[in-house]
Amino acid sequence: MNEFNFGMGANSSGRSMTVREFLESVTEVGELVVVTCGGWPTCTVHIDNEDYFRMPADIAHRKVLNSSFGTIKVKTRGPLPMDVPVRFVDC
Repeated sequence: MNEFNFGMGANSSGRSMTVREFLESVTEVGELVVVTCGGWPTCTVHIDNEDYFRMPADIAHRKVLNSSFGTIKVKTRGPLPMDVPVRFVDC
């Protein structure tokens, strides 16, 4: 389920947001974000307490199409991988 779907009028101002604008205004400290383009993972961003993060400029300036929550499996030192919550942002 999409949290935001900018193509369907969820952005009330009618102005689409860039990935950078979205991350600065919608995400919260501690979130892990997976940015996808056409459904394919492009980069990951961790939001820290100062809202400092890095990503390629061409991705930062793309328009957000939708956003959703999910999980990814992360390998741990234990015998089993762990499910980690992430926000997916498609551009």
